[in-house]
Amino acid sequence: MKRLIKIIGYIVFTILITIALLPKVDLYYKLEQILKKEHIILSDETPSDKIFIFSVKDISLLYDDITVANISDTSLLPLFFYNKLTIENIKLNKTMKIFFPEKINEAVVTYSILDPLNIHLASKGNFGKAVGTLNLKTRKLHIVLTPSANMKKNHANTLSMMKSINGQYIYDKAL
Repeated sequence: MKRLIKIIGYIVFTILITIALLPKVDLYYKLEQILKKEHIILSDETPSDKIFIFSVKDISLLYDDITVANISDTSLLPLFFYNKLTIENIKLNKTMKIFFPEKINEAVVTYSILDPLNIHLASKGNFGKAVGTLNLKTRKLHIVLTPSANMKKNHANTLSMMKSINGQYIYDKAL
């Protein structure tokens, strides 16, 4: 029994050291190169590598050289068994106001090996609250939106594109 505990301790220690020593900033710049091929550009950002958390502040998100959003803060907790990406204070460009409210307070993306086929999504903002999953096997995105009064009043056209069930709106898409 002591031998098993010692082996588990060594495995956990190795994982934690690996995470702490990961070149997170270099991986971030590699991600930027991959996104650039899809016409998505992240600019004006300030990356920061802490021991276990990687954060990026003040991101301007551009698509085809058009500013889509400004993101105040992002942080990534890359643990082996559980990974969490938190994006805070997303302000959409004024041209996007036609489709969606301008401010998203927080968006959280989590992945756990306890549910290896699904990436879980949660978000809240002026639009209301949304939760969803992205199934990695079937490549299907499923989002359940509980809209705010602002969303119902000013963005009824966007809501009309979704299926409504008991005051919640369902968005399903195969990727």
